Amino acid sequence: MNILHVYRGYGKSLINPVIDNQIAMLSGSDDSIYRFILNKGGIRYLTNILNLRRAVEKNNIDIIHAHYSFSGFMSGLAFSGKPVVCSLMGSDVLGNKYLKFVTVCFSIWFWEVIIVKSREMQKFVKRSSIIPNGVDTGNFSPKCREEALAHTNFSDNVKNVIFIAADPYADVKNRVLAEKAIARANQKFSKNIHLHFLDSVKFEELPYYYSAADLLLLTSKSEGSPNVIKEAMACNCPIVSTDVGDVREVIAKINGCYLTSFAIEDVADKIIMGINYGIRTNGRMKIKSYSNKVIAEKITNTYKSCQK
Repeated sequence: MNILHVYRGYGKSLINPVIDNQIAMLSGSDDSIYRFILNKGGIRYLTNILNLRRAVEKNNIDIIHAHYSFSGFMSGLAFSGKPVVCSLMGSDVLGNKYLKFVTVCFSIWFWEVIIVKSREMQKFVKRSSIIPNGVDTGNFSPKCREEALAHTNFSDNVKNVIFIAADPYADVKNRVLAEKAIARANQKFSKNIHLHFLDSVKFEELPYYYSAADLLLLTSKSEGSPNVIKEAMACNCPIVSTDVGDVREVIAKINGCYLTSFAIEDVADKIIMGINYGIRTNGRMKIKSYSNKVIAEKITNTYKSCQK
């Protein structure tokens, strides 16, 4: 089959780490992969509808796989005659109520298959399949702590907490809560806790940061299937996270991983618990079910279902 992935890229290289990882894991299948990448949002989605139709015809596309709701809207309105698989990521279902309404309408009338990332999302989009984001367990694996500290320039004299996001200032990431919770934890804790905001670390470098860190902190207001949680687990890094997306399910029964409310005091207490845990987790043992190989097989089977 010829599969056309439709999504928005960022920066000069038009990268999108989540989608790039998914496409890479699908590259080993028998399907031929094509990309239709937008470099800007807003009206660009609508003005590219004709170009999308041309790309479908030129490459003899069998299935369009749109990532995020706006790409799905554009793919549906192209009326290409090809089935559209739309992957919803989180905010397009759990955020703005008007966007949620439009998304549900498209899921009924325009999209052949809808992929969501968690049970929470599936409550709003009934006719959907849950396929979480996969993790590259080959890249994300524990590193020697001494080597990781040297690689990241993290000090071994403080407790290092990492906060990873492409845009840490995005409202949904809730950076302010993270900063306030760390400040409160420092008031209670005998050792200095240092919060590192990481937004431009290369994919292959991230395992060193997970391995050097004492804790990964996620304070998002909403998520679908946050990659950072599974990446941290693959590196056996302790985790403190708000109860969003599929995090509760992913970290269940893993010692050293804690769910928190949005209360500053609760987040601070969980940060201290995570740091006091003192050793690496056994998260890598559980994360095998979220490996790229497993997730790729599920997505490939979804494509096949569209051809029946």
